[in-house]
Amino acid sequence: VVLLGWVLAGKSSAGNTILNQDEFAIGGKTGEGTIGFGDVDRRKMTVLDTPGWWKYIASELNPDFIRSAILRNSKKFPNAILLVVPANTLFQEEQRRIIEQNMSILGDDVWKHTIVLFTWGDRFKDILIEQHIEAEGEALQWLIEKCRNRYHVFDNTDKKNRDQVSELLQKIDEMAAENISFHLNTQKTCDEKRSQTDKEKDLKIEIGLKDFFHFLDVGFKRKAEEIRRKIENLCMDIMEDCLNLKESQSMDYPLNCKFSLTFVL
Repeated sequence: VVLLGWVLAGKSSAGNTILNQDEFAIGGKTGEGTIGFGDVDRRKMTVLDTPGWWKYIASELNPDFIRSAILRNSKKFPNAILLVVPANTLFQEEQRRIIEQNMSILGDDVWKHTIVLFTWGDRFKDILIEQHIEAEGEALQWLIEKCRNRYHVFDNTDKKNRDQVSELLQKIDEMAAENISFHLNTQKTCDEKRSQTDKEKDLKIEIGLKDFFHFLDVGFKRKAEEIRRKIENLCMDIMEDCLNLKESQSMDYPLNCKFSLTFVL
């Protein structure tokens, strides 16, 4: 089983849940790819945790070692791919597009062998996963349909719940039976990518950089607005304190309350 997804999606936790042991470090960034082994439901399991791609950055801007590790390790274990998607964050068109870009390096047939694995399943104690998929909108619905409506939910906080793992393995077995054999046409895909002109590559990188800087700009403006509101609230509190203090003073000794704040972004 190969785990794919963006950084901090919960791939390592999902791998530990499958193997029922702490094979993968949590919280750090996976390097070249980490392999874990274990006995699960009376079968030998091999789980590969791959480096995560960036959630907001086009695939062309990912470090080469990420693409190389995904290609190399996906060839080693031709059984099933689990595309890990955290359920505690919004899934928008930007995430759909970046997932499609990163999955494309494995060839067009990759979707026939992929199951969407939602992590942070503890969120679904009050709603069904189907309700979540519908509420998220077209982007997530496209991804589910691309994987032929194959999806599963993990509650990584409840590793003692082995039923969730058994159900996942059953879905993997059903998928494998439908596809008969697993073959990713990665070589053809790589050759096609290498045949792109420099102009096309430069254009994709330029678009990716624009998306990246737009994300930074939006985040900066949001943070600046938050700080501005805090400064305004602080000024109002200080003025109110000054007025209250002035009223409590004798009129013979008026309080001179003057202040100025300068905030530069």
